[in-house]
Amino acid sequence: MIHFIAVIGPSAVGKSTIKNRLGYHAVTTWTSRQPRNGEKHGIDYFFATSEEMLEKMESGFFLEMTEYDGNYYATSLESLESIVQKKETVTVAVDLHGIEELKKHFGERVLALGLYISKESCRNRLRERGEGSVEERLKNYGDEIRGLLTHSDLIVNNEKKNWGRIPLILDGVRTMVKDSMEE
Repeated sequence: MIHFIAVIGPSAVGKSTIKNRLGYHAVTTWTSRQPRNGEKHGIDYFFATSEEMLEKMESGFFLEMTEYDGNYYATSLESLESIVQKKETVTVAVDLHGIEELKKHFGERVLALGLYISKESCRNRLRERGEGSVEERLKNYGDEIRGLLTHSDLIVNNEKKNWGRIPLILDGVRTMVKDSMEE
């Protein structure tokens, strides 16, 4: 059974949008960054200090943790194990280290959905958001695309010209999940 639809890809590729459009509950992950406008603790993220997150990582609370743009992002192992026990399917956005750990720990229960857009499209989306250093956020773009090719079970071209096809692709993903429940 597929329990985790892990959405991976570079910054501004549309991970949160696709997660939401899939219609499954999302795993609430942890971060040390400050909340963006409208984000709520416990819903969008669990917000914590860097020190709190480092302590939790050291204690084994997190399956994985990564530092990105000076902030930590992590996923609670307990929350993931709870999903398997409840036989639920959820979405989670993770980076390359996160997908490696997720697949290592949960194997076939993970469907890795890679999202692709060009570096220029990422740059434009980041500029529109107006947050952080655009070039800093894109410095790992090449590595993230190579990792996406390595770890994805399915890759979706999320360029604007392809948005009309995205609902059909997401229907296919939901069918894969449904079919996995019957195995």
